[in-house]
Amino acid sequence: MCMSFSFSRFRQIFENAPLGIFLTSREGFFIDLNERLAQILGYDSVQEVKSCIKNLGVDLYVDPKDREKILGMVDSGGGIVVHDVCFKQKDGQVIYARLSISKFSESVRNSSLIGIVEDVSFKRELEIQLKERDNLLNSIVSCLPFELLVIDLGGYVVSQSGFSQKRWGSLLGANHRVLPNQEFCGLEEFLRKAFNGENVDLEKEFLLDGVASFHRVLVTPLYYGSQIKGAIVILVDQTEKVVAQRRTNEVQEFMATLINGVPVRLLWKDHNLRFLGANEAFLRDFGMNSQEELIGKTDYDLVDLHQADEIRSISVEVLKSGEPIVDRKLWISTVDNTKLFIILSFIPYFSKTDKKVLGVIACYQDITLMKRMEEELQGHQRNLERLVEERTLELDHLNEELLSSNKELLALNTALSAHRRELIATLKDLKQTQVKLIQSEKMASLGVLTAGIAHELNNPLNFIKSGSQGLQLMAEEMRTSLEWCEKNEQNLILRSLVDDMQQLIASMNNGVERASETVKGLRVFSRVDTEDKCSADLHELIEAALTILKDRYRGRVEIVKRFKLNEPLNCFPGKLSQVLLNLLMNAFQSINGKGTVEIATLLLQDEGLVELVVKDSGCGIPVEIRNHVFDPFFTTKPVNEGVGMGLFIVHSLVSMMQGEISFSSEVGKGTIFRVLLPVA
Repeated sequence: MCMSFSFSRFRQIFENAPLGIFLTSREGFFIDLNERLAQILGYDSVQEVKSCIKNLGVDLYVDPKDREKILGMVDSGGGIVVHDVCFKQKDGQVIYARLSISKFSESVRNSSLIGIVEDVSFKRELEIQLKERDNLLNSIVSCLPFELLVIDLGGYVVSQSGFSQKRWGSLLGANHRVLPNQEFCGLEEFLRKAFNGENVDLEKEFLLDGVASFHRVLVTPLYYGSQIKGAIVILVDQTEKVVAQRRTNEVQEFMATLINGVPVRLLWKDHNLRFLGANEAFLRDFGMNSQEELIGKTDYDLVDLHQADEIRSISVEVLKSGEPIVDRKLWISTVDNTKLFIILSFIPYFSKTDKKVLGVIACYQDITLMKRMEEELQGHQRNLERLVEERTLELDHLNEELLSSNKELLALNTALSAHRRELIATLKDLKQTQVKLIQSEKMASLGVLTAGIAHELNNPLNFIKSGSQGLQLMAEEMRTSLEWCEKNEQNLILRSLVDDMQQLIASMNNGVERASETVKGLRVFSRVDTEDKCSADLHELIEAALTILKDRYRGRVEIVKRFKLNEPLNCFPGKLSQVLLNLLMNAFQSINGKGTVEIATLLLQDEGLVELVVKDSGCGIPVEIRNHVFDPFFTTKPVNEGVGMGLFIVHSLVSMMQGEISFSSEVGKGTIFRVLLPVA
């Protein structure tokens, strides 16, 4: 009864077990099997399995050698053999099975085998997928173009990218503390943060062999499920990117400096003629503080309708033709309603690919001052022509009166008519020479000084001539004295002649030095300016002007020099000499009798300017004419003593040298002229 109960219980377990259980003969056929094994093999029942599978090695095993191998292991070991094999299902599909088999323990069934079959196909597929994924991940890691390390919680490298291996060699199993300090500086702290669940993302600069290198460092936790198992360390070399960005920034800064530094207004627009940007000078003209205030606007937002239409028509012409338009002159109004006369140029800019016109670049220069000077000169010309016409009409009227007054004046009238014709011819010549008037005035100043220069040269030449005649007479006397001395053995007369000769030679040397100083002054004053500035000694130019004007002040005007400029001046020497000559001549002419002229120079270091002061103790300038001192053709001198161009020329020349001139005066006490010139 006990045996019956045990077998019944075993049979119940055998039938309901979740694993396949079988009993086979050694020859290779099923003795018994449960329903679970039939299901695993894809059959509907145990009987179908027994009827279809007659030979296990051929009908069940994918590789019959696997069964032979298992039998050998059972025979040699004597215990339970566990082995993974491949079985064929009913429909021919292959499954992976884990087979646990041993000899049956009952003596009557010594030749049979009992075993358990577990279907591990799903697990095997997962293992294959995991392996493939690992292979793929390893391939990806090995191909990454940057350094990647996986470090476990113990601080040891468990994975490494191929890029890192090429650079440092294999670090697998190494502690992170052996990593290079330069590139992995601070890694200890980064790992501590990653092990605590924090991410690290920063850029660092290293010096490798004296060369700057830039890396982006990323350290992130490595999770397995919800637990942190380590950290992933990534170093990306961004040196080329950073260097390129810095170079780009430098180029952009250079271009911005260049665009904002040029002495013109620059702007650029898109194909719809909306502003894309401009330089700072343009923004200032229209009261803007940034590019954002300008971008997107059109000319109609900045200037009045008429001006905007004119500018737009030029821009459209450039867009259509693809050709530049230059040197267009027009008036515009700025934000404070200041009228500017500008010279404007437009050029198109193109796409690099299809050469399509993308927009226009424009630049303009403020020439308002030039325009106003031109209008002022034209006004002076018209005024001069009017004066000539009025004078001509007066002469015609006078001529008519003379003709009608008396027949006895016919002869005189004829002469006046001839004079009138000469005057008309002179007036015509005057119109033709108006343009050269200023240059003529400059040359006139040299003409005025000619007599004085001739006198300065004549005196030393007279010294030399008198000395040479005296030397001839002394030579005759010395010849006679030598003859007499030879006869009478006396030399006192000869010694006296030698003393007189030395005095004559000293007088001749004095004359030569005075002539040399005068010529030197003329040479400095006659220097011709080039288009470019050059270095000149301001004090030398002052001395040259004083030498030329010596006959104007010698014996009556004391010259006081206060020179504090110790370096050359970068200027136009010819123009500056003319300024000095005119200012000094005016100073000397303003002094009646004896007086003082003070000349001072000073370097204004902070302003970058040189100050020249000419102060006289003359009669001073009356208040009512001070506003006209620098006007052309204004003079208080009598006729034939000046045309009033001296101070006008001084003012013009100082302005041409980017300088300033001013004066202060007190009637009866004198006048001070102050000139400021740039050092460079």
